Parts: sequence; structure tokens; C-alpha cells
Amino acid sequence: MKRPLAVSAIALIIGILIADWVPSLIPGLCAVCLLCLAGLLLYRILPERSPFLLLAPALLVSGFLLHYFNIQAVNSRFLPWHGRQVMIEGAIHDEPVFSDGRVIFTLSADTILEEDKSTPIRNGRIKVTVYSDSPLSELQYGKVVRIGATLEIPAGQRNIGGFDYRRFLAAKGITAVCSINPSQINVLEGSRGFFPKTAGYAIRRSVLDALYGSLPEQAASLVSGMLIGYTQEMPESLEDAFRRAGLSHIMAVSGANLAFLLMPFIWVLKRAGLNPRWAAVIAFPVMLLYVFATGMEASVMRAAIMAGIMLLGMIIWRQTDFFCSISASALVILLFNTYMLFDPGFILSYSAAISLVVFYKPVFEKIPAKLPKMIRDTLAGTFSAQLGVLPVIAGNFNSFSAVSLLANLAVVPMTGFLTALAAVLVIFWHVFRPVCHVLGWVVSVLSQVILAVTHALSSLPWAELAVATPGFLLTAGYYLILLTIRYVVPWLEQRARKAYPVRADVCLAGADGIERGWAEAAAAIGRGRLVCPGAMDVPGQYAGIEPGAEKGLGPVHAGHDDGAGRKASRRKGAGRLIACMLAVYGSLILLDQVPSGKLEIYFADVGQGDCSIITTPAGRCILIDGGGSIYDDEDSYTGERIVVPVLYDLGITQIDVMIATHGHADHINGLKSVMDMMRVKRLVVADADDTEMNELIDHARNRGIPVERANQDDIIYSEKDLMLTVLYPLEDKARMPAGSSTNANELSLVTRLDYAGFSAVFTGDIGTSTENRILDQQKLDCDLLKVPHHGSKYSSGVEFIMRASPAVAVISVGKNRYGHPDEGVKQRYTAAGARLYETLSHGGILVRVDAVQPDRISVWTVIKE
Repeated sequence: MKRPLAVSAIALIIGILIADWVPSLIPGLCAVCLLCLAGLLLYRILPERSPFLLLAPALLVSGFLLHYFNIQAVNSRFLPWHGRQVMIEGAIHDEPVFSDGRVIFTLSADTILEEDKSTPIRNGRIKVTVYSDSPLSELQYGKVVRIGATLEIPAGQRNIGGFDYRRFLAAKGITAVCSINPSQINVLEGSRGFFPKTAGYAIRRSVLDALYGSLPEQAASLVSGMLIGYTQEMPESLEDAFRRAGLSHIMAVSGANLAFLLMPFIWVLKRAGLNPRWAAVIAFPVMLLYVFATGMEASVMRAAIMAGIMLLGMIIWRQTDFFCSISASALVILLFNTYMLFDPGFILSYSAAISLVVFYKPVFEKIPAKLPKMIRDTLAGTFSAQLGVLPVIAGNFNSFSAVSLLANLAVVPMTGFLTALAAVLVIFWHVFRPVCHVLGWVVSVLSQVILAVTHALSSLPWAELAVATPGFLLTAGYYLILLTIRYVVPWLEQRARKAYPVRADVCLAGADGIERGWAEAAAAIGRGRLVCPGAMDVPGQYAGIEPGAEKGLGPVHAGHDDGAGRKASRRKGAGRLIACMLAVYGSLILLDQVPSGKLEIYFADVGQGDCSIITTPAGRCILIDGGGSIYDDEDSYTGERIVVPVLYDLGITQIDVMIATHGHADHINGLKSVMDMMRVKRLVVADADDTEMNELIDHARNRGIPVERANQDDIIYSEKDLMLTVLYPLEDKARMPAGSSTNANELSLVTRLDYAGFSAVFTGDIGTSTENRILDQQKLDCDLLKVPHHGSKYSSGVEFIMRASPAVAVISVGKNRYGHPDEGVKQRYTAAGARLYETLSHGGILVRVDAVQPDRISVWTVIKE
């Protein structure tokens, strides 16, 4: 079998995935052993057996065990000191980054010091955030420091499909985080830097000095990203513009950047008289320095390992194979850190590279040849890469660029020249600076052209299209169709073009001269069979002779043999296969859009805030509050980074009803981002004098979203067997609790959801005074209760809980300084027989109501007890 390294890499990946999906050691090992046994049985029946294939079972087991123990290490390495104030000694592992009043670096911890003992730490990296108004230049790579900090284990996944911060950091080797002030850090004597890495960072600083010293700021931020992948100083708005235009990849260092560096360098060495072997040997350390200068991201490591294999091939005079090279790079990276498999950069880099190689040629051949080759190359390269990364982008970022082809066609032809010119500019900056005025002007002009194209295309309303997170079946079906079109269809067409044997064991009349030669050949080939050569210039009477032909028959048209029907049949078969697969895939997409017919209520974990997402049996979405924080910036981190992704992961792309219970930031700040990023049909607020709600109402009206005010007994939404009504505020404002006009909590919109015998009450942040008013006016008994005011001791009175008598009670709460949830409140709910859930300890909470048995409630939590 060809390419055993590819099989081995796949086996390693499968082993890692099993360890990630099966949390227990014994069941996971059983699954791995069964797969190994199946692989060995398959190996025995293979016609070609390569001994290298026996690596696959070993790597399958290795992948499982490595990742299993990596998970244990990530979860427990700093667990004894979680939440404790300690002193930590270690060396700075990377170049500190200063941005927005913070200096961030990774500390490679050696020792943890406590009052009575010191504990050595092995492979313990900590992400340290220092809040400072200055960059703290004394903090440099390799410096030994001692810090006093409270260690925290990074949070894992807390919502359905949500961002897993612990896994993200684990891919970088980081297993703990802490935040400190400059006074809590001391720089000690000595340095522990690795010299090549130190040299790489020095090169990075010199490159940045040259670019920012000779170019305008925006141009320098663009070119530094293209040359060494440095984007820390790029404005966020500019990064968003490149993402919307589908051009983010030009700032991710990859194989193209290494090619721009190595190929000219090797060419110069050859021109200087060195043979290719020595040129490759000298290029190795240059490549390593470049890798260290770029920060060793996943795409750089992949490209560097593949480039290293290419250089090794030049040294030993061996030709390299792309699939073997990329498999070897994956093996090296994943054996070093199995968590890299889940890094979006790793996935994007490998899927783009493989897709480019697999689809480039057939796509290029389909583009009209009358177009210039440069345009054909750009279109084929962009389209081929995007074919492979489309589901990855949709799954990780819930969007794709509709202008990507056009943007890449306009920009990519300039990037190679611009990158090379920027490298020359950096060299002359340190050698002969006067030349940089001219070079800098050219680089600046090209950068401004790229920036202008990017801004123009990204500003189009339809430049970026939002999509829900595709499920496993949709993703698998997509890749299956691509592989079928790429490999199965050409195979069928190739078979259709093959020659078919025709009978020639008949008496041929009039065959003399050259024609006699054909007749003799017909009699001699394969038991009297003649292969029809199709387009070859074969005498017609011999190309199409059929069994039973008699002497003296006239000629039969060349190529019209008994295989012609089979050719057409196979061509039609290929078309039918594609049509059938597309029909099945289209059906999967349509089925994915069909409502489940169940009522689902999801309480998102938004920290110290509220966010409830109701999906009705008809597939409509009702969003009650959107979380947030008083520390949110204008764009609202909670809405953009938590609420909107959760909605997409739940398959929701529009909000039918948005409800803002009251005007506090922890309930409504996230709603602004939802309005900006998704279609919202209407906003419902309480009919009360809540001045803190005005900003949100203005934001909605500026977006063209209708705003409605609701009072007691108003029906906000209804469909078959389902109704959402208002319990509070009261229509008679004189009967509202005293002081409610100055307390937004007591103005909260309280709603009741009824569905075929099931009921749920959503309470906002009401306190006991408002609870008493609701007791006087309404029937409160329910199956599900969103606990008022995050479980505050000033809410959830005894009579309120007894009247509601919920089977399930959910507290939406995060870390806070208010004492939420109160232990007495929790005890009151459990004493009343309610199953109590908290987003702080359970993460996102999903409540499903069976359509057939509405009294049957199932509760699923992201974090298991």
C-alpha cells in the first residue's frame, strides 16, 4: 500500500479522538483494541503489505494513551493550588505582548513556593496577565521571575458547542492562568532562554523596527502580518475587514511564506557556486530562525516540517511526496502535543493544504483556458482551498465570505511580490537605510491598494454570510460528495473511455495490403479478439466487427462496438451517482431545518447574568435577556462571544421574539450584539418607566426592529398548544410595589410559558415585594422556574416557592461579590422538592419537554455532576 505514513497519521488521530470522546480508560482501551484487531485482519487480506503499516496499530494505541494522560495532566497539574495565593518561580517562555493596558506572557513554572514548603513543577506553563500602563520592557523571553498570584484552572466548555478555553490553552501547553499587578512580579538573576529561540525573537524585533520605522502604521501592521504573522498591533476593525473579505489567510504564515524565503535564498546560494546539497544544508538553520521569529503557530510548524523534509530530500537526492510530508508533519506535531488536533489553526492549515493539492488540478482545468494563467492560478487556488475549509470555517466561526473569490483574485497576485519586497526592505533598513525611502514608498502603495480593496469589499452588506453550525452528518456528507466528485467520477469516466474487445474470429473478405495486416492482427490478438482503439485510425470494417458477422459484410463505423453502450451507460452512471448524492445531501439539509416538534428551553451560561433561549415545537425562537456585564465594551463581549455562538450552535439564525426583562447590564448588554449580528423580528419590554432600557430601545429602533411594551395578561407569542403570557408588570401601575419606579429589578417583565400541560415561569430579577404582588394576582404553579434575581436572599420567599412548586428550578449565576446564590434560598427550593440547577456549577442547562408526554421533563447539563 502506498503512503503508509498517511495511514499512520490517521490512526494517531483516531486514537486521540477516542480518548477525547471516551472519558474512561478501560472502555477506551477496549475500543482501541477492537480497532487494532480489525486493522490487523484487514492487513492480512491486503494484496500489497508494507511493514510500515504495522505502525498504525501502535500509533492508534499511542494516540489514545497520550491524549488520555494529557487530559489528566491538564485537569490536575495545578489543581492543588487552584484558587490559592502562592509564589511561583520560573522563566518567561515567550515574548511578552503589550496591548490595551495589559502585558501577557507565558511563564514556564519551575517551583511553587508556599509558607512552609516548595514544590517542583514539571512542564507547567501559566498564562500571566499583568495589568500595566507600560510595556514593562524588563520582561523578556528567558528572564527568570518570581510572581505572587492566585492560580486558576482555565474554564472548560460551558455551553453547547461553546468555546473551550482550557482546551485552547492546552494546545499551547498552558494549564493555569493568573492576573497580577506590576508590584507582584520580581525579575531575578539569570536567563534560561534557548539560543535559537532568542535569536528568532531578536530577528522579529528587528523586522518590526524596520517595518514600523519605514511604513505608515496600517501598512506596517499589514506587512508584518504577511511577513512574520505578527498581528498584535493590527486594529481589530482591520482584522474584521480582512475576515469579512475572506483574506485572513494572507496574514497567517504558511508554506507560501517559507517558499518566498527559501527559494530565493537557495537560488542565491546556487548562483554563488554551492551545489544543491550544501544550499539545502545552509537553508535549514535559516528556516528554523524564521520559524522562531514567527511564533511557532500551527500553520508555521506544518509548513516548516514539510519544508524540512523537502530540504532533506535535496540533501539525499530523494523526491518528496506531499501526502507523506504532510502526514509526517502531523505525526510530529500531534505526538508533541495531542491537544493541537483541536486547535482551529491546526485544522484550518491542514484542511486548506490538503484541499489545495487534491482539487487544484481539476479546478484549474475547468477554468476557461482563454483567461490569463495568473488569473486561473488564483481562482483555482482560492476555490480549491475554500472547498476544504468551508465546513471548518462554518463550524468555528459561523460565517463565510461571499466576496472571497473576488477579493483573492484582486489581492493574492500582489502578496508574493509585496512579501518579497518587504523582506528586502528589512534587509536594507539594517544595511543601507537611504534605499528604504524608495522601497518603503512602493511597499506602502501596494499595501494601500490591498487595504482599499479589502475595505471596499468587506463593507458590502452581503460580504459575510452567517450560518448555523453544521452538524456531523452535514459535514461528513459534504466531504463525501467532494471526494466522490474528485475520485469516483473520474474513475468511472476513465473506465468508460477504455477500449472494449470485439469478436474478430470471422472470415474477413477483401483484406489485402495494409488491411490484411489488420485482419491478421485481429485473428492473433487475445483468442481472436481485437481491441477497439477508439480514436485511432483503424479501418472501419475491423474496428466494429460483431460476433456472427459474415463474409462480405460492409464496413461498420469505427468505434461503434458493443462497448459503446457501456461507455454511455457509465457516463450516465457517474451523473446519476452525483445527482443521487446531491439529492440525499439536500434532503439532509432540509431535514436539519425541520422543527423537532419538541419544546426546548436552554439556559445559557453567561456568567453573572441571565439568558434563556426558548425553541418552540414549530421551530420559532424566543430569547429572554442576553447576559452582559457593566464592564462590557461597546460591542458587548458577552453577546458577541457567548450568546450569538450559542444560538448558532443550537441551529438558530433568527430571533422571532426578543424579550428584555429590565434595564440592568447583566441582562441586556448582550442583546445589542444579537441585534447587530442576527435578524430580530421584534423586541418586547415591560410597560414600565425603566429609564435604563432606553439605550437598548434606541439601538433596536436604529436597526429597524419594532419595539412593543407588554403588561399583565398580554400574549407575547402563541402557536398550537403553546402560549407565552405576561404576569407582570401590572396594568394598574398604582398597585406596583413601593419604590419600583426607582428599582429596575422590581420592574422586571415576568412571563409564563404554557405548552400542553407543561408550564414555565421566567422571573427576571424581581424581589420579594414584587413576588407578593404576583401571588395576589396570578396562579404561579409551574413545572420549571427560572429562580428570581440569581438566587438572591432578597427574593424567592417561602410562600412564592410554595405557590410555584416547581419540579425544576434553574439559577442563572456566575462568580460575583453579592453572595448569589444564597444558601438559604437553595435550601428552600430543595425542601420544596425542586431539582435545583445552577449555571455556575452545571454550565449551560437544556430542558426538553416531550411533545407526547408534556409532564415528562428531561434536563441535560454541559458540565456533568
